[in-house]
Amino acid sequence: MLYGGSIDHCIIVSRTQQSSTFILDNIVFIGPHSSNTSLISSPPNSLCVCDNGSFFCDNDALTRVDIFPGDTFYISVIAMGQRGGIAPATVYALSSLGLAPNDQVHRVGKECAELEFSSVTKTGTILLSTGRYSGVSTVLINVNTLECPLGFELVNNDCVCDRTPQIPAYNLQCNLNTQTVHRGGGTWINASFFDLKSNPVASGVLIHFFCPFQQCLPEDSDVDLRDPDSQCAYNRTGILCGACKPGLSLTLTSPRCVKCTNNTIALVLVYLISSGYIIHFQANHFGRYIRRFDFLCQYSKN
Repeated sequence: MLYGGSIDHCIIVSRTQQSSTFILDNIVFIGPHSSNTSLISSPPNSLCVCDNGSFFCDNDALTRVDIFPGDTFYISVIAMGQRGGIAPATVYALSSLGLAPNDQVHRVGKECAELEFSSVTKTGTILLSTGRYSGVSTVLINVNTLECPLGFELVNNDCVCDRTPQIPAYNLQCNLNTQTVHRGGGTWINASFFDLKSNPVASGVLIHFFCPFQQCLPEDSDVDLRDPDSQCAYNRTGILCGACKPGLSLTLTSPRCVKCTNNTIALVLVYLISSGYIIHFQANHFGRYIRRFDFLCQYSKN
């Protein structure tokens, strides 16, 4: 079976040791090909990394992957023959990371194959090779495992929902792919920290079931705890969404935070002047009662 197809030539040596050269023709090619770029396949001697339709076939190609412990990742590869044609092959993954059997052997065909790895729990390297032929170039994967995101903890080499909230009625739900924690409407959730020599370290999850004054979003949402303000309503920020974002001010009659305008300033002035007048009026009114009381006291003494 041939994958690719620039026509190459062969030399036939007869029994009389006389050689002759002939051109291969009448070849049926499989898949896309060009008379200038597609070549006859052979046993694989090059393992290439695929990226958006391009092949990177440098000897001992190096690629880096950042994952969370126990997370699944994929590497797209294809095997090439001696003349640049596609060469279906078995790819072996060699590593000291303790790969599961399904992660150790993969099959690649005439197109780029997504090799799946789902058993990596620590930082290390994985060597990909066809393994069968000497001199075959390899792909080296540098795997870097990250700390579990906020709202998660490492349990049995896997990032799972933080179990700090000891609330039987509250089932904390997390999504490692989006690094988010689910919250119910009207609640406020955030990571808790303790200070270790001025280096804050996440130590759990804080949950407040009744966010005051409608300051938090009323509907359920998924929150990335690196951005807890995403659960705040009305352009609010901070603990329990209790403050306005920079440059905004609280309105007089609602929890909304808005940008101040001339109309807002005028309304505030009217409010302050009215409040001052009411206080002054009440003070004068109260003063008259005091004077009347003093008069009665003086009259009773006489």
